[in-house]
Formats: sequence, structure tokens, C-alpha cells
Amino acid sequence: MAIHVMTTVWLHSHGDIAVKTALSKAPVIEGMIEIILNADPELDIFTKLFKSSSLFLKAATLLYLVKPKAKHLISTEWVPLVLRVLEFGDQMQTLFDVLCIPQEAAYYLLDQLLTGFDEDKNWENARQVVALGRLSLLAKRMEIRDVSEKCNVGAMICCCIRADGSCRHYLALNLNKESVISLVLEKNIDYNNHAFALLTELLCLQRTSVTKFLNELMNGWSSLNTMQILLIYLQKAQPEQRPMIATTIFQLDLLEDPLKCSIYREEAIEAITTALESHTNEKVQEQLARTLLILGGRFSHTGGPTTENWLLKEAGFDESLRESRCTIIEGVKVVQSVLLPV
Repeated sequence: MAIHVMTTVWLHSHGDIAVKTALSKAPVIEGMIEIILNADPELDIFTKLFKSSSLFLKAATLLYLVKPKAKHLISTEWVPLVLRVLEFGDQMQTLFDVLCIPQEAAYYLLDQLLTGFDEDKNWENARQVVALGRLSLLAKRMEIRDVSEKCNVGAMICCCIRADGSCRHYLALNLNKESVISLVLEKNIDYNNHAFALLTELLCLQRTSVTKFLNELMNGWSSLNTMQILLIYLQKAQPEQRPMIATTIFQLDLLEDPLKCSIYREEAIEAITTALESHTNEKVQEQLARTLLILGGRFSHTGGPTTENWLLKEAGFDESLRESRCTIIEGVKVVQSVLLPV
């Protein structure tokens, strides 16, 4: 009804400037989009507009006004459509009195697609990003100067890694290491946390792969040494962050001279030892367990730890020779598994 009234007013105004100005205000446009959102909760109209090669950037600008939640973005078509806006939407769009860079809309919508649903749906969308070959786009966006955007991209890359661990290898080779380190230097806890979350995911590689990644990471940022940057951050980090930072420093230091102890290695070992003694802090213990696995360097292609299987094999046991037998004891079936020596 409201849209019908505004349409009638516009048609009867014969292009009157005052009417045009009134109807072009952002609050008015936002109100109309809200009405459409209520009438079309799955945004079928906008899906069609996003498919238009001439209208998709303006459609993104328009939709961003009301910031729809994930529940409105259920269609699997949204992931490729939003990624196209991210790729080509770097120029300011003008829609009546509304000014917006479509990439801002793309980041908002992509965040909803990757984090706004339950875990299964989030991961389904993240795997679609990987399957479409769009990690290269995200990696490229990490190289821009805008720190806030770089942080957003880092968080989205983390979502993709957790959904499809095999993409770690591509990212370890192609992601700009300076971009990750630069986030550590920012005086913003959220930026730092995103940087170390991404760094942690990228370290879950087989030893040979992670060594190459660490060699590239060693180059640091600008003229600053990576280990010096991490050491400064280690000294002010939260207890649960220290094990991962210390592990990264330790591995970087081993690349230079494994037999020569340095101040970096001493600080790293002290931080890890302190974490080992923090028995009552569950967050510290959780992070410590993961860092010890990273030090072991035994991971599958998807980033899952294989340390336990490797230890069993080294000890002379092989899970492929596991036998199970059922025994009835006092009427209760008990399944016993016996590991046979190789």
C-alpha cells in the first residue's frame, strides 16, 4: 500500500524536483526495501537483480541499506553472486541520495553467509567459496592497505580453512605473509586475534610444507624482523595466546641455527613451559595442546592431526591389523579391541 501511494505521488508529480528529492532520501528508500523484505523474505527479486550484469552493483548498494540477516540468504545462488560484487565493486555507486562502495555490501553479505547460519550451513557456503576457486580473490584482497578490510578477509579465509582443510596448502603458498604480519602490528586486539587465528590454521601442515611457509614468513614486514615482531607481541599477549606465539617464534628460530640458542628461543621455551604449568586454565591448556601438535608437524592433507597414528606405528602397532572380538561376560557383551604388533 505504501509503495503504491509513493508510486502514485511520483507519477502525478510529473518530475517535480521537490517530490523527487523527498522520495530519494535514504530513509525512504530503506523503508521501501524493508517492505519488500517482508513480502519477499528469500529476496528472490534481489537474486534476479544481482544476476544482471548492469544492475548487480546498484542492487548490492540498495540491499546493504537494510543489512538482511542470514535467514534471508538461504539460496545457494548467493555465494557466487556476492563474490562477483566483491570482485568488481570497488567503485563508489550513487543511487539517488545513497552513496556506497558495493564491496562494503559484499563483505557484510559474505560474513552473513559464512557465519550467520548453523555450523553445517556456514561450512557448506565456505566450501562453495573454495569450490568456485575464489580463494585467489580473498588472498588478493588481503594485500590491500585498508586494515579493517584485511581483517575481515582474514576471518573469512579462516572460515574456508575450517570448512575445507585441504585449502591450507594453496593459501600457505599464495597468501601474502606480510599482510598477516602487518595485522599483528596493529594496536587493535581484534586485528591481532584474527591474525593469529589465521596463522594458527596455516601452521597445521606437514613439516616439509610448514618449513617453506615459515621461511617466507621469516621475511617479516617492511624492514622489521618477524621474530622481533612476535617477541614484542608475546610479552603483552593474553595467557591463552602465548603458546601459539611462542611456538611460531620457536619454529622460526630453528630455521636459522638449530644448535645455537638465542634470546628468541629462550623466551619461546619459557612461555611454553609456563603454559605447561597452567593446569587450572582450560583455555591455555586447549591452545597448548594444539601448539604441541603443530610442533610435532604430523598432519593429514586436510590439516587433521596424525600424531597418534604415527606414534602407534613407530611403537610397532598398526591400526589396519586391529581385531575385534566379542565376549559374553555375565550376560553383558563386551567388545575388546586388540592391537597386534606389526
